[in-house]
Amino acid sequence: MKNILLIISVCLTCAGLAHADAGYGRGPESDPVAMPILTNLQASVWGAPGLTPATNLLTNAVTIQAKSIAGGDLAGYRVLHVWVSGSDLGAGATNNIAALTLSTGTAISTVTTNADYWYCTAAAGSAVATVTASAAGTNYLMCADGSTVSSTPIVFTSE
Repeated sequence: MKNILLIISVCLTCAGLAHADAGYGRGPESDPVAMPILTNLQASVWGAPGLTPATNLLTNAVTIQAKSIAGGDLAGYRVLHVWVSGSDLGAGATNNIAALTLSTGTAISTVTTNADYWYCTAAAGSAVATVTASAAGTNYLMCADGSTVSSTPIVFTSE
């Protein structure tokens, strides 16, 4: 897959330079042939995962959805790294966390029980992380899909 993307990238660069010399513009973004190819690639290359928290007192469900770099939902199985922390983009920790459970997919490995997991999503590229706190406060849920990381604050309330 990397080789195909590299070949496409080189071809688009060469095509863009050739068309720029022919007076079509400065690169592939102004080329009527290359632009649809770029748009299709953006719809299929993964981007940062989308995180949507739903607060419910001391238990929060966070919907995780694989996204393309264009921002659309990506279907297909994805391997995600999901963890909670007391600080944004911090290391996995159980500080104020009673439980972290993932559903609609398959657990691959546990790094830290109730705090840090590797997970395979459902076929739709989605998963649900349910985080239960010990007390009111704010923690963060992070999710890595490939080399991109998203984070969201999770606010726990006692009432």
